[in-house]
Amino acid sequence: MFVFDFLVPGLLMLTFITVGQHVSYPENCKLRLQSLKLTSDTGRVFGHGLHSLTLNDLHYYFDENASENNGIPTVNFNLSGPAILENAQSIQVAHDYFTPAYFALDHVLSHMDDPHYGVKNANALDMIAHSLHMQELWNRAGKAFKRLNTNKLPKNKCKCLEEIYGDMTALVMAEVAKQIRTPELVYTNPDGTNSTDAGYSVYKYSFSFRRIIGSGGKQVASPSIVDENTWVERREGMFIPGEELIEEGRQLAIYIFCKLNYQ
Repeated sequence: MFVFDFLVPGLLMLTFITVGQHVSYPENCKLRLQSLKLTSDTGRVFGHGLHSLTLNDLHYYFDENASENNGIPTVNFNLSGPAILENAQSIQVAHDYFTPAYFALDHVLSHMDDPHYGVKNANALDMIAHSLHMQELWNRAGKAFKRLNTNKLPKNKCKCLEEIYGDMTALVMAEVAKQIRTPELVYTNPDGTNSTDAGYSVYKYSFSFRRIIGSGGKQVASPSIVDENTWVERREGMFIPGEELIEEGRQLAIYIFCKLNYQ
């Protein structure tokens, strides 16, 4: 058995476990994707980068003509509905805003009293911080999207992208949904009790195959943002260094292009 851990600050810790199992993909797909310079971490990049994307964000950062049938899977903000949506949803806010930051602020604060919306146990500051953290990534991905040489992303290459990375992307998305919607199944408070206390929220985003297959324990949750000290902890946890952010944005742009054009 081989175990590989990949830790991305503030996002997902991936623990890959293989038990005498070799996963193979069609050689022609591996060859087609070589020029894209993707990695074993690419499925995590896709799953994390998509999970809270809205149609509003798609229009601002990527394609102003993207439709409601856009093929971008996301985690449902409505905690009473299905966990995963097949398309990034259009969010209705009070006004049309010129900046995504103002849109995110209105989106979060307009639901701040609803315990069945957004992220279970998270307060408004937690969710605003997370929204802006995601906008950092989408900003870089949007720039990469506009620079894509689309002639080098034909339909057969995009199909290979889904064939090789689709399962991992879906697995990461499902795990993020679990942490957002049922953190008590994933996290404990620092005293060891289940993280049903509203003082602790999910944004540690630890992802472990050990837990998914039932052999791993819970993680200690991060405290919600209530003062400068808790903000510093959250800020440092979410921060992605510049070169790493640019590379994740580059990979995410490829996936979004393929989903928008060849779903």
